[in-house]
Amino acid sequence: MTIEKPKIEASLSDALIPIVILITLLGGSVYLFEDNSSFGPNQIALLVAMGIAAIIGLKNGYSWDDIEQGIIKGISRSLGAILILLAVGCWLINWYLDVSGYRSNPYLLWLRPVEPFNVLRRQLPYLCHSRHEYW
Repeated sequence: MTIEKPKIEASLSDALIPIVILITLLGGSVYLFEDNSSFGPNQIALLVAMGIAAIIGLKNGYSWDDIEQGIIKGISRSLGAILILLAVGCWLINWYLDVSGYRSNPYLLWLRPVEPFNVLRRQLPYLCHSRHEYW
C-alpha cells in the first residue's frame, strides 16, 4: 500500500518556471541556429520545457496518470482549433499553387468517383516510361 502525497496547487513560480525556460531556450536556439532553428532545436526546447513542467507536477503530488490525463484533456480541447488551422492552411496552399500557375482541379481530385481502371489506364504510360523509350 502506497501513501499518496496530497496534491498541491501550483504556485506562481511553479507556473512561470517552464514558461521562462521555454522562452530562454527558444531565444537561444534562434540566436545560435538562426534560420535553421525550426529544424530541431525548437522542438528540443519544447520537450525540455514539457519535461520540467512534468517534474514540477510530480513534485506537487500529481501522479503520472494525472499528468497524462491533463495532457489528453488539453489536446482534446484544442483539437477543433488545430483542425480549423489545418483546413485554412490547405486552402491557402491550394490558392498559392493556383496563383503560381499550378492549376489544381478539385473536380478531378475530390468530386468525381474514383474509376480504378481509368486511373490506371491514364497513368500506365507514366509508370512504364523509361528515359529513352516507351514500352
